[in-house]
Amino acid sequence: MLEVKVFVECPALEKLAAAISGQNKSVDMPAWCDAVVTDTPVNPATNAAPAAAPAPMQPAAPMPGAVPTAASAPAAPPVMPPVAAAPTYTVEQVGKAGADLVAANPGVMPTLMGLLQKYGVTMVTDLKAEQLGPFATELRALGGKI
Repeated sequence: MLEVKVFVECPALEKLAAAISGQNKSVDMPAWCDAVVTDTPVNPATNAAPAAAPAPMQPAAPMPGAVPTAASAPAAPPVMPPVAAAPTYTVEQVGKAGADLVAANPGVMPTLMGLLQKYGVTMVTDLKAEQLGPFATELRALGGKI
């Protein structure tokens, strides 16, 4: 069996965990931490020339007390690098982006009002914290600079 160990170094891991779980809303953290991979499996298909498909083989029955080797173990999926957390937005940022969009293009106002109604509110300040990100994404799709 192939063993892969991944060590993540993040000096403020407890603060990050608290921010992710919503216990601490005022954490000023970077969106990502560096991850250090010490043993990465190599996909042999990317390093070898294509060969003819071998005939299917039946796996041999393991012997009692035998320890599987890397050759007999299935290849582990490649380790993916950490993904940056989605950005968070404040009511002020979303409100400014909407106001700037309307100032640049007054004809978009009915569309923005419809977007607010879609989220069940009549003004940006009524949006819940968990609605700000999706709302900002839709606002950006309309041309908002956020």
